Amino acid sequence: MPDDAIMIPLPGALYRRVEAAAGADEVPAYVARAVREALARDEAAAAPGAVDEAQIVERLRRLGYLD
Repeated sequence: MPDDAIMIPLPGALYRRVEAAAGADEVPAYVARAVREALARDEAAAAPGAVDEAQIVERLRRLGYLD
């Protein structure tokens, strides 16, 4: 475990589910990876990308708001 790690309590039932999926020694790494992936998905959903902007512009064009 890294020196800057912070302990976060998990409900026992959730810990056992993670342990069954990842193995007892891998629980911290599994949880850290899951949290990183969830944060990345949330951050990507919160910030519109170039594709999203292009879709918005096209929709406004079809609605007659843009030439």
